Amino acid sequence: MQSHGVFYSDERFMAAFPALSRTDTGDILLLFRRAPDSRWLLGSNYDEEALSEPAEGAPLDLQKHLYHWDPRSQLVAMRFDQSLQPVAPPIGLSVDGQAADQDASLLRLESGEILLSSFSWYPMPPAFSRLTKAWDGKAYGGPANTGCSFIAWGSYTRISGDGGSTWSERDYLPELPGARPLVPGLRTSHGGCVRGQAVLRNGEILMPSYSEVEGGYSAHLFASKDSGRSWQYRSMMARSEDLSLYEPSLTVCDDGTLIAWIRTDDKDDRIGSARSSDGGFTWEEFQLHKAVGHPAHGLRLRDSRILLTYGYRHEPFGVRARLLNSHGDDIDEAAEVHIRDDGEGTDLGYPWSVELDDGRVLVAYYFTSESGLRNISYSILSLDPSPLR
Repeated sequence: MQSHGVFYSDERFMAAFPALSRTDTGDILLLFRRAPDSRWLLGSNYDEEALSEPAEGAPLDLQKHLYHWDPRSQLVAMRFDQSLQPVAPPIGLSVDGQAADQDASLLRLESGEILLSSFSWYPMPPAFSRLTKAWDGKAYGGPANTGCSFIAWGSYTRISGDGGSTWSERDYLPELPGARPLVPGLRTSHGGCVRGQAVLRNGEILMPSYSEVEGGYSAHLFASKDSGRSWQYRSMMARSEDLSLYEPSLTVCDDGTLIAWIRTDDKDDRIGSARSSDGGFTWEEFQLHKAVGHPAHGLRLRDSRILLTYGYRHEPFGVRARLLNSHGDDIDEAAEVHIRDDGEGTDLGYPWSVELDDGRVLVAYYFTSESGLRNISYSILSLDPSPLR
């Protein structure tokens, strides 16, 4: 049984990439990435055909496509009570004077504090585009579409002790071994890109990241023993000779096993995973599953089962889920649930889930409306009771 709603929608902004956390008061904290959507300035009767003419050879479909890089993107926080009524209006987090914030990830610590992790893009003026690409070939966007090019600026953490109202300053992660510097001679990798759920295990915080190392994108693990005040690199979680691996997200099973759910560039868009039984020091061989979608978020429920949710960017577009056993090893046998299959296109997904006090599960994700507006939507799932074990 499901119900759906919208957390945030504003014609002036593109909203995407949500993360959820429960607070120590029982409220629900939502963070998401927001960037300007300039179409609202054009009114409702603009000539879309004229506006979508190629700009410097790059087609621009204003109705169906917006870019995931913007020099003004920032993180926005909202809080809701158990009935999903807003406790406070949307609050924009302070921005880095140099770089633009991207996806948020959240983790509630044993102290009640909330750990935010994210990564940033540094915008480079059009005149610098050719020079920027010569550094490492990893500049994104460009003058013809996004107005400037973007280089990765690294990943950071921030901590809130008041349920997400205020946050500490950014603390960028240490260097990721083997990764190329972001700017040769000036800026190290700073952890690569962090986008996915961190977990608590035996008093440590374990945080996933991904980056290009030794010629291919692979998944990595950082650890903190002091509640996120400092970080140490621990291991490479997974790599593949054939595939690039992105956006890992962690789940810790009730027996302490770590599962990293990993987005791949597999042509069929299949989900990958890796497992560790020793706190992430060593990992079993990377596995590619039959299940299709990205990226995946695995929520361990109070009954120890794992709810795996993921975006589905194939027709019918939407968000899907599988309810796995407590070991999470039946992903390809578990029935697939269609949470949403009414999406307007591929630009949607990135679900994040939390369990409510009554046992229902709240799933947040971003969705695209018929007008092309990106919003933060949600679904509430009533799951079947766990069978006796």
